[in-house]
Amino acid sequence: MRPGQRREDIPAWPIVCLRVGLLLMLTALAVSFLVTPNRGASLPYVILSAAGCGAALLATSLPRHRRPGARAGFIVLLAATLLLLAWTLLTARWPTDKLSILSGVYATLPTLRSTSVTWLAEGLQPNQLGGALATFVGFSIAIALGRRGARAPTWLRTAAGCLAFLGGLVVLLTGSRAALAGIIVAGMVLLVLRDKRWSILPAGVAAGLVTAQATESPGVIRLLLDDHTVGTNLVSRIDIWTSSVHGIEDHALTGIGLGVFNQVVPLRYPYETVGINHAVSQAHNVFLDVGLSLGLLGITAFILLLVSQFAMVVVSFRHDLPTKSLFLATASSLVVFLVFGITDSLGLSSPSGSVFWVWCIVFALYYRQEFDETAVDGGNRCPRTKAIP
Repeated sequence: MRPGQRREDIPAWPIVCLRVGLLLMLTALAVSFLVTPNRGASLPYVILSAAGCGAALLATSLPRHRRPGARAGFIVLLAATLLLLAWTLLTARWPTDKLSILSGVYATLPTLRSTSVTWLAEGLQPNQLGGALATFVGFSIAIALGRRGARAPTWLRTAAGCLAFLGGLVVLLTGSRAALAGIIVAGMVLLVLRDKRWSILPAGVAAGLVTAQATESPGVIRLLLDDHTVGTNLVSRIDIWTSSVHGIEDHALTGIGLGVFNQVVPLRYPYETVGINHAVSQAHNVFLDVGLSLGLLGITAFILLLVSQFAMVVVSFRHDLPTKSLFLATASSLVVFLVFGITDSLGLSSPSGSVFWVWCIVFALYYRQEFDETAVDGGNRCPRTKAIP
């Protein structure tokens, strides 16, 4: 914090907004559970999201002496990145039909799918694993790049860079184009924030994509694809989005509940191109998915949570807070989460959606910490005089 700046000048409204969003989300979860057509299917996801909300609320109320430092946050989240990377490698159902050119690589990877556990033998959905891992890769990239004045120690940046590289390779193996797009966008944003001369990069990438489309250039990614063309996926996404919008129109206030998408939407709002036997567990758009599952209260809460978290990042840099590097890295994860959520979703009806609550907890824990510590006034430490409600 700059000399002469009082800590009470830091706005309290982002943490208040976060708390309101969490309380609204808990209310939306309860309402949607009461109206869902299958409470047994909804219950595990309601419990998971309620636990995330509760943990984030608790993080805003922990006493100062029990709050970890920023370095501890870096280490824990990088360790989580390593664990998720290993979990993805060992449990993913690799898309050999989608990335046949990598079939030889898949065959050499270690796996837990040979166990007698049924859900492990089937393998876990690679898109969801790839999306969840990509958010942590975004976090690692932010630490490795480190904006001037907001850098972690050298050894942490080195470890983060290695994890970002390995994690990016594993995301590529999952075949999730949305996850790759999220990592690329987050990386470009971080480069521009680090040095404005990188501003030409997004324009160059956009121009390259437009040129490739106009000239029908196959590109690197398309060379890896067989039957899963971009056009086919886009048509199916639009079909699912259209049915989801119809569902939102009929259940705007309460939603249909978590975990029942495939039990409700294909039957009540039939697809035009997607087969009814094709299992679709979510709306493939994070905002549509939350709106359909939890209704007006849920989407309002979700937007409040996003607004509060990005506001915390802005405040951390404007007031030069000690935790600004951690906030920036966490915001990078949210960028990946949202870019991935345009055509796919780490929905609340999936265990992979728990990554959203991880970032909520980080923001809640460290932003509130700035108010619990003493203020600096002209180089002399003095008690803070303004409290957060």
